[in-house]
Amino acid sequence: MLVLRILAISTLLLMAATPSRSAAAEFRVGAVGDAACTHTSLLAALFAAVLNGAGLDTIKIANNQTYTGVNLAVSGHSVRFEGGYATCASATPSGRTILSGSTGLSTAISTSGSGGHVLELVNIEIANSPSGGSASRLGGGLRVTGDYEVVLRNTRIRNNVAARGGGIYVYADLGTRLILDTPLNAIFANVASISGGGLYCDGPAQIELRGGAAAVYQNSAQNNGTDPDEGGTGGGITLLDGCSLLQSGGGAASGVYDNVAVQYGGGYYLRNLARLRLIGTAQGPARVIDNRVSLVTGGTPGAGGGIAIRDPAGASSFFSEALAENAWIDGNYAWQGSGVALLGGGRFFMRRTLNGAACHDARYCSSLSFNGMDGSTIGARAGALWAGYDATVEITGTYIEGNSATVGSAFWTNGTARTTLDSVVLSGNFGATTLIDARDLTGPGALILAWSTVTGNSFTGANGRIISANQSSANTLQVYGSLLGEPLLTGVLASQLRSDCVLRDPAMQPVGSGGTVTRQGTLAAPYGLTAPASGNFHLANGNVVPVDWCDASLAPRLRTDIAGSTQVIDAVRANLHGIHDLGAHEFPDNDRIFANGFQ
Repeated sequence: MLVLRILAISTLLLMAATPSRSAAAEFRVGAVGDAACTHTSLLAALFAAVLNGAGLDTIKIANNQTYTGVNLAVSGHSVRFEGGYATCASATPSGRTILSGSTGLSTAISTSGSGGHVLELVNIEIANSPSGGSASRLGGGLRVTGDYEVVLRNTRIRNNVAARGGGIYVYADLGTRLILDTPLNAIFANVASISGGGLYCDGPAQIELRGGAAAVYQNSAQNNGTDPDEGGTGGGITLLDGCSLLQSGGGAASGVYDNVAVQYGGGYYLRNLARLRLIGTAQGPARVIDNRVSLVTGGTPGAGGGIAIRDPAGASSFFSEALAENAWIDGNYAWQGSGVALLGGGRFFMRRTLNGAACHDARYCSSLSFNGMDGSTIGARAGALWAGYDATVEITGTYIEGNSATVGSAFWTNGTARTTLDSVVLSGNFGATTLIDARDLTGPGALILAWSTVTGNSFTGANGRIISANQSSANTLQVYGSLLGEPLLTGVLASQLRSDCVLRDPAMQPVGSGGTVTRQGTLAAPYGLTAPASGNFHLANGNVVPVDWCDASLAPRLRTDIAGSTQVIDAVRANLHGIHDLGAHEFPDNDRIFANGFQ
């Protein structure tokens, strides 16, 4: 009997010392005197949630007191912070609750530990966290480490300061996820003294900016560090070492815009196996707009106003990649590569995948336009995109309009970079001499302009060129299936190239010479187009010259035409060399009783 009593007492003592594993609980934090509150301190409420055991506990926060010097370290536990309640007795939230961090190395809210836990921030505003003078702070407002899924809803991260991740810092394990879900969240007016003004991610995290749920804007990355790979990079977002981010299209307020970096990547900076996906939907494009890089002088001037990819030299297995589908990369600025810059390696793919009215904009579904202007100043090189050595670029079904740079108003590609432009419209770009500048092309590098419409671009110099190239072999420069509607004497200046199925302005000399150049003709303005002067580049009707002009002996369209159509239509008119229409559009001939020209 004595032994049984000792065992019973021991069991009771053990139960008292061990936190109970109850169901998820709710705690309420507010001012002293609010009888409906369970706590007056956020930290005390968090401790109570930890002691409650497993389950997603909720801490509801009232706005009847202020919250400063906040330092909430969430570790090994799932919790939801939900703000915006007027008092602890309020049944529903009516706004957000502001939390301000403390000085020094800490951040307002942080996670750590393993076990697959969840942190949710709902109706929270992490704001005005002071820097404390520390150059080592990681995450001015929120720091995510460990195996956590962090979800933000109707939350703002603003006016915070850190060395890396002015707003949010993510250092990832394999299970780390950060999700910005609806209603709209905002990361804005944060400052990083080194990299990642709005968000900095290092490691294999999965980040989602869901449709209509994220606005990352007016953040900045200064260049106060000594790290040559990170200093002054990622004004909006920095992605490193396998970090992957999906930005989905949504309403007009969402996107990555109006951010500034000193050196590289005003909007995004990618390095070392980083992955970026910009996926527009019927609800809206994935936007990267009006970002800029401020450095315009010195030995390494700034690059990549919208997106910069800068992988380790020669390390092809570490290449980063950006994929833009139904996206807008517009209005960005840098000294070179105002829209996009690939500064050694990296891959960039831009395309249209939604047909016609199924896209957010039936015409401008995919756009790389109006990059290269900063007030009255234009960029020096590559208004739309710069492709450095070992880069891979493929752009299809995209409008490339209104970009500007002194040299290469649209593109600059060089060395072993491989750049393919297929089913694009190049119009309204302006610079001194060249639309596309291709330097020292050598295998496997190449420039391919295929099934595209080029017209209405401006050249301030005396000898304007659509393409100016020097290369090691004919295969490194190919022009085919295209309308070259520019009244230039020399449309393509190149020592050698492959060309087939090209219609050019009557003022233009033949494109290339010799056996690698076949089937060319001339066509006067408006080049069989509906109204190019007002931006309508569709073929005017099924009888204009470019319709059914060519076969696909060099190669067919890579994907869709610029309207998103995958069909090759054999129009009523007689075929010349085949059923393929020249230029960015395939004419949608619906009267097909006499197709193949046998009427």
